[in-house]
Amino acid sequence: MVMENILVIGNGFDIAHGFNTRYEDFINFCKTIATVYQGFKDNQFIYQNEYNDILKEKLDKVFKEKSVSAKAIKYFSNLTPTSETSQFIKACKENYWLTYVLKNKSMIGDKWSDLEYVIAKQIEILSYISNNLNWHTREETMLASRYSSNLIELFKIVTEERGNNTDFQHQIELTKKHLYRELEELTWLLEIYLTRFLNTKTKKIELFKYLPVTKLISFNYTDTYTRMYKKETNTVHYIHGFAAKDRIKEENNMVFGIGSEIKGRGLDWKEIKNVTDNDKYDYLEFQKYYQRIVKKTGNNSTKWLNDNEQFYIYFFGHSLDIVDGDVIRKLIHCEKAKVIIFYYNQKALNALVVNLAKILGKDELIQFTNEEKITFYKSDDLEIIKKLKNTMYQTRHEKLKSTVR
Repeated sequence: MVMENILVIGNGFDIAHGFNTRYEDFINFCKTIATVYQGFKDNQFIYQNEYNDILKEKLDKVFKEKSVSAKAIKYFSNLTPTSETSQFIKACKENYWLTYVLKNKSMIGDKWSDLEYVIAKQIEILSYISNNLNWHTREETMLASRYSSNLIELFKIVTEERGNNTDFQHQIELTKKHLYRELEELTWLLEIYLTRFLNTKTKKIELFKYLPVTKLISFNYTDTYTRMYKKETNTVHYIHGFAAKDRIKEENNMVFGIGSEIKGRGLDWKEIKNVTDNDKYDYLEFQKYYQRIVKKTGNNSTKWLNDNEQFYIYFFGHSLDIVDGDVIRKLIHCEKAKVIIFYYNQKALNALVVNLAKILGKDELIQFTNEEKITFYKSDDLEIIKKLKNTMYQTRHEKLKSTVR
């Protein structure tokens, strides 16, 4: 019986292979499109040739590889009032989350999980508004509040768009639905970006030529591993869905949201009154586990966790952030699992240990590392690569012997 070796990958895997999949790459691309087509109205026809030179110039400044601008010029050549390209431009200019991120970019980190914390923070703010404010709340009080300008801006959205509606909680519900639609639109923008505009120059990593992978759990939306290494894997589970080309917006199954706990960075929520555990059920659609169920991304990975036989779980390019803590905890807690975590450098290792402590707790992390249930290896460690080479050779030799018999 072949021992299972499960590879778990995050966005760091795609980045290590040379792809422009950082959240900053995506945000900068959308910002560039919004700038180039600033004067474009979605009800007009234009001559794309008028935009090609400026589109190329600006994208070539953002991305080193010229293929990105070439792909963009080709994509936006089909620009008509009802086209997908027109919708893409409009979303780049008007999407709530995109606009918010660009406005507050200097205060947001550089990981996708940081963007998820931004979403969580806004949801907590809306929850606070729902539980503490009403139509008669004075703006001066809001301005004097130390809960940040984000609270004021979101409160204004709620109050200014009420029209003839006098039901405050109903307007809160409408605002929540608006924010979720904007999140779905942002997810659609990301799908278009990943399937149409990624760079083409990439590199392979020595480690993955020899890592004996039998199953793959991908937190990414891309098929980088199976496409670049063309290895036989019994099963691939895209736990957060998959980016598909030429799919209509309504069929997008990509999971993009927050962890099971509503906790945004930057506010002291212990001092905010009336934000209760029940609020996480009021904002369920923003949470990843809910989206995984509704978007039917499957539960294959849980079926692979067999506690009858020892198996290995390899993590590569995943930040181990607590936003994915429910899945990571379940993987590591498998009794028979040996966990190997690959890291890029000392700074990355430090961050991984901190994040694991948040997921497992100090005592369990110490126990698991002492027992070598969890071990850390530098991703370019030649010794571990040699061991993997030898393991593969021995495996092939054993298969050959059994065939001869």
